[in-house]
This record gives sequence, C-alpha cells and structure tokens, in this order.
Amino acid sequence: MCLNCGCMMTDDTMGDDRNVTTTMLAQAAIASGQDGKATLENTKKALEVLVAEELDKKIEDLKGKGEK
Repeated sequence: MCLNCGCMMTDDTMGDDRNVTTTMLAQAAIASGQDGKATLENTKKALEVLVAEELDKKIEDLKGKGEK
C-alpha cells in the first residue's frame, strides 16, 4: 500500500485490494511482458505527466458510482 499512502509496507493491502502494491505492479509487468525495471521506468514516466486535478476528477467520478 505504500505506493499510494506512504506507509512503506510495499506489499500490504491494509485489508483493501484497491491499494497499490508491489504484487499489483508485478502482475502488470507480466501482463505487459516486461521486467521490473521497465515496469518501474514506465510507471514513473506516467506519474510524471499525470495531473492531480485529473486524478481528483476520476476519484469523484468513482465515488459517484458508489466506490468507497
């Protein structure tokens, strides 16, 4: 979960599978046919261009659809 909350427990969902973990990144790497290095590099690049306001809009959209 530390990938989204900062707790530094990189593979602990804290009881909610929506939290981002290293297992989730590993699964994404397998799905893309990539190794860990490429997956991390691509994820970092994507995060650098992501705009917080766009993410906030997506959060509000999901909450409107009943997401907790």
